[in-house]
Amino acid sequence: MKKLLKIIANSFNLRNVIIFVMPVSIAVLIIMLFNLSQTVDHLSHSLIKRTIAKTETELHDFFDPVISNLLMARDRGKGEVYEEINPEILNPFFVPVLKNSKQVSSLLLANSLGGEYMLLQEDSTWQNRITPIDSMEKVYRIRWKYDDYLQGEILEKWIKETDSANSPLKKIWFLEALENSYGDQPAWTEPYTFKTTKDPGITTSIKWQCRRDSSVTKVMAFDIMLTDISLFTTKLEISKNGMAFVFNQEDKVIGLPGVKEFMLIDSIKTNVLKEYKDIGVPQVNIAINQWKNEEKRTLEPFYFNFNGESWWCGVKEFKLSNKKSFYIAVIVPEADFLAEVNRTRTVIIAGFLLVTVLTLLVIRGYNQKRKANILLAKQKKEIEKQRDEIFQQKEEILMQKEEIEAQRDEIETQRDEIQEQKNVAEKQRDMITEQKQEITDSIHYAKRIQSALLPQQKFAAEILPEHFILFKPRDIVSGDFYWMFRKDNKVAITAADCTGHGVPGAFMSMLGIAFLNEIATSMSSLDASEILNLLRKQIINSLHQTGIEGGSKDGMDMSLCVIDTKENTIQFAGANNPLYIISNNEPEFVFSKNSEAIQLQDDLKEIAQNKYFTEIKADKMPIGYYLNNKVPYTSHCFKIQKEMSVYMFSDGFADQFGGPKGKKFKYKPFKGLLLENQKQTALSQMEVLDSEIEKWKSFTDLEGHNYEQVDDIVVIGLKF
Repeated sequence: MKKLLKIIANSFNLRNVIIFVMPVSIAVLIIMLFNLSQTVDHLSHSLIKRTIAKTETELHDFFDPVISNLLMARDRGKGEVYEEINPEILNPFFVPVLKNSKQVSSLLLANSLGGEYMLLQEDSTWQNRITPIDSMEKVYRIRWKYDDYLQGEILEKWIKETDSANSPLKKIWFLEALENSYGDQPAWTEPYTFKTTKDPGITTSIKWQCRRDSSVTKVMAFDIMLTDISLFTTKLEISKNGMAFVFNQEDKVIGLPGVKEFMLIDSIKTNVLKEYKDIGVPQVNIAINQWKNEEKRTLEPFYFNFNGESWWCGVKEFKLSNKKSFYIAVIVPEADFLAEVNRTRTVIIAGFLLVTVLTLLVIRGYNQKRKANILLAKQKKEIEKQRDEIFQQKEEILMQKEEIEAQRDEIETQRDEIQEQKNVAEKQRDMITEQKQEITDSIHYAKRIQSALLPQQKFAAEILPEHFILFKPRDIVSGDFYWMFRKDNKVAITAADCTGHGVPGAFMSMLGIAFLNEIATSMSSLDASEILNLLRKQIINSLHQTGIEGGSKDGMDMSLCVIDTKENTIQFAGANNPLYIISNNEPEFVFSKNSEAIQLQDDLKEIAQNKYFTEIKADKMPIGYYLNNKVPYTSHCFKIQKEMSVYMFSDGFADQFGGPKGKKFKYKPFKGLLLENQKQTALSQMEVLDSEIEKWKSFTDLEGHNYEQVDDIVVIGLKF
């Protein structure tokens, strides 16, 4: 009887298992049958659209970086960076552009006066073709070799007679830019074969008006090689016999289809820019002819017949500009889609196997569960024995509960007190936040006042030679400042560092600017040391400095130069801050009241590059109260030389912490930076200094934080 009941129970449980498994099996079958219902039309549309989208993305990745680099080069040109057609100046700008743009084979810059600059990347060298503006001068070429630091060496210079007949004003890329380039939209030529490299390509160009002479138009152009597009389309995996290709409005093939005849680079160069009917792929010819014969060219894939076999084709326009377009085309034989149907059939078989395995796993789990129930019955008896012990412990737990409830009441009372304290703290926080915002707004307004007092860029450009001013306040407002003043044939300029930084330093800087303007206006002739003497007197009197302990000790350090444009000399006086001079020859001093302050820096000879580096020490006393504040400041005067550079600065640059060891930048590396970049323009020198100090700060300390700026920074450089 027991055996009979056991068999009935087992049968009942197996039935439940089957009832559970069947709905799962039916659901899997429905999904698989639905997958089989997908038609060949749907599969063809999906595959073609997916391939066109992939090709379109590849074309964007190919052309977009070129357009971005062209616009950046145009923007620099608007700033008159390319003022003259000089390869020694222009090559360092454009060699990195071509190195980072593998699609671009050469770069051209021309103007409406007839001048042209061309830079061509060769295997390991660089070639220039220069067309001078003066028609009497011949077109010449130069071959260069550049190292990793953009130091160039001329390998060859020659004249190619055929170059003289190629005026840039007649070239198609120049004319296209004049007619079809607007704003940030460049112009495009039709694809053609480059004369210099014999490679198939296309040229994009953009124009802008010269800022100094609005009658002069400048044009920048990039020559783009088209072989890379075929390297993508020929290797694109669509289906077993499917192909993708690209052609233009003139029916010329830009990206070749993936057939074995086009797998070598020489074959690609030979067939790119042929008309699609001439590349020897009849399927392409039939598909595009049928597409072109449509009254309304459809965007949806369409059917065509080739040698009795059904094929599908899709075509989509890819716009280079409003007037220039490419077309992306994909063709696939219908037979390739049968493989997709077979794959679906395989999925169904795999689904059945999955359901079978799932059923076996469920039955196995049921058996394990039954064994577990037997084990649980044995454990139940043990639990009942333990229940009595638990009942005895219950009374103890109730007593503990009463104690816990009492503690809970006490904790709730403390919680209310803490919440009340939290509310008070939040009100105080909100008040502090509001006060902080008001203070910050005031400081920002103070920055506007301070910026208005500093010399404006237009005024500096009028009275100074080629120069730069690197000004980096540590806080919103700055304790460092710069000042300049012109009287008759003399120009005074200074870089100053006031006591402190932020708001206190800004007060001192505004006081210093006001006093300097008052002193310079009252003087009949500007004199560097006399300006410092009078400024010190004004600071001491206005701040009531007496030297008594607890009194004001505020002041400023500065280096001040007076440039005499008539005598071609510079007069210098300094309070704690020196002057650096870099020249081709040893400076010729007209007079110096303290010869020991003039030092030639021999320890920098390794990087001096035949330059003389001279440091004129400042007087070791600030602008403010000092033990020897009756002693006048020392004056030095020297002749201005051609290609001489002069630098004034505060201590903020050299004292900045950072680098891999978290140390100060120091003055010797600072001097080295100035020497290494002497051949650069003043603007480029400022960019190098700014980049180096930001890189120095970008290192992290032991806690993983970047180093913050520790002081205000001002550096002034003059090039003669």
